[in-house]
Amino acid sequence: MDASVAAAIIGSLSAAVVGGLGFILTGLRAGVRTNSEDIKANGERIGRLEAAFGRFEERTISEFG
Repeated sequence: MDASVAAAIIGSLSAAVVGGLGFILTGLRAGVRTNSEDIKANGERIGRLEAAFGRFEERTISEFG
């Protein structure tokens, strides 16, 4: 095998590996970002539920002692 052919094959394989890793890491980063936004939204919902439960608890205590 000629040295230039071997260098071309090695270069192509290296580019494929680097491109594949970039694709995987980009997908992981997008997944983490989506999950963090979902967690933040769930935290806001939980906060609203806690506030509603607190108001319900206050009304129950004031009505029934």
